[in-house]
Amino acid sequence: MLASEFSHKKGAIMAWRLPELLVINFGALAILLSINVAEAQTLRLAGPPWPPFLSVEMPETGLATEIVLTGLKSAGYETSIEIKPWQRMMAQVESGKVDVLIGLWHNNDRNEAFQFSNPYYENKIHFVASNKSHFQFKSITDLHSLKIGVRQGASFGKRFDNDPLLNKISVAKTINILRMISVERLDIGVDDRLIIEHLLAQDQQLSAQLKIIEPAFKVRPLHMAVTRSRADCGEIIAKFNQALSEMTKDGRLQAIYQKYSLTPEASAVLLSPVDHSWVE
Repeated sequence: MLASEFSHKKGAIMAWRLPELLVINFGALAILLSINVAEAQTLRLAGPPWPPFLSVEMPETGLATEIVLTGLKSAGYETSIEIKPWQRMMAQVESGKVDVLIGLWHNNDRNEAFQFSNPYYENKIHFVASNKSHFQFKSITDLHSLKIGVRQGASFGKRFDNDPLLNKISVAKTINILRMISVERLDIGVDDRLIIEHLLAQDQQLSAQLKIIEPAFKVRPLHMAVTRSRADCGEIIAKFNQALSEMTKDGRLQAIYQKYSLTPEASAVLLSPVDHSWVE
């Protein structure tokens, strides 16, 4: 076969195979694009151990986790989730390994780093003390002489967070705060009532030693928060808020509340998208 004939036939074969090759290449490209889109839509969620809101030992990993995962799934997102200590979680937010915090209370400092969803729960914050204590709360000055156990990373409002006269002891877990009060290493602790009740119900000795102080010290709306380092943080929040509204209307949110012995009316705490009274 002459070189010119071979060249002509080779060109003809390549021309015939070109559409086939394009189909194969475009198919591979489509697969790669679909993988990238899937990865972009998979949100990496995290939260600190905080039973019954976030806990690997709770059904659906806790009340807050179940609400947030249900909302994000309805909004079309795939998710992965890890429960990890507060400091490690925040470090991974900064390094880009965590996109979404499952449950976070709003304050101005956090607002610089995160975009907040509408609230999906309302935490009623109480002090807890020894049964022997005569402590009563009327104003912030009642706390100045006390050693106060505060869960690591928790924020209880501007005045409490910033008062230089408060002797606040940072403790990793609420259960440790309760134990420290029982052995008089702390005078009082502070956290959500549901959390305190949940922990006391699991320990009869602590339950007999401690009491929850009435009335509530503060009410704090609980939010999902998305790191502002994601360009689509606003879109994620908007889709979640819409899903949360639908969950409220169709009864799914109330059903989740009822799993934790909360009344169906608890969804009344949800604020409308135009109401930002939770912003301090």
